[in-house]
Amino acid sequence: MDYQVKRQISVALENRPGLLAQIAKLIGDAGVNIEGISVIDNVEQGMVRLVVSDCEKCRALLREQGFYLIEAVVIEVFIPNEIGSLAQIASVFADRKINIDYAYGTDNQ
Repeated sequence: MDYQVKRQISVALENRPGLLAQIAKLIGDAGVNIEGISVIDNVEQGMVRLVVSDCEKCRALLREQGFYLIEAVVIEVFIPNEIGSLAQIASVFADRKINIDYAYGTDNQ
């Protein structure tokens, strides 16, 4: 199994149009690449989870702008784009009693 350990930044946002665009622009203007993103919403607020090319720079930038964030360690697993690959990888985690709380998806060939 090909994987990397990465840092993830989770940012709590009000659930209103434009905030994701604002964060994406701040990060891009700072020269930081967004490598992975997950957006979850509910009635009151949203949560944006980001894996970026420069976690320290991104964290400092977002805090400077007043955003509330949490940083965590995540595992980036490379899964072949083939039938059954996700089942295979998920079984490896299940056999080791590791719960998958959420996942990002991309076709990063």
